[in-house]
Amino acid sequence: LGLPLARQLSKKIGELDKALDGDRRDLFSLCHSLVQRLCKGSRMVQALLYPHAAGMQKHMGIGGLDVESTLAAIVSGNRALVEETGEAWISLMFKTMAQYQARRARWLEAAMPLVCPDG
Repeated sequence: LGLPLARQLSKKIGELDKALDGDRRDLFSLCHSLVQRLCKGSRMVQALLYPHAAGMQKHMGIGGLDVESTLAAIVSGNRALVEETGEAWISLMFKTMAQYQARRARWLEAAMPLVCPDG
């Protein structure tokens, strides 16, 4: 998931970028699904994948990739990782939504694990 994925920038408001290599996009999509499933309930897997999150973030905004849910799965239920990410990931998600002027409920759902209320 750290490999580059060339994209064609969208020129329409609310539309995501298009991956120029459809086969690689499809492979990445399957990898994101696998990572999400592996992270569920496993702090060990989350800790192993957390250092690779920055490479995954580069693919945000490409249609057909659920990067946001993958990032959420990497920290979900793991307060130590949430605190380590700080506001950076939340800012990144909202910046991406603003950049693409996209109102995607999936992206807001992905930001939920990044909020840890005290108490």
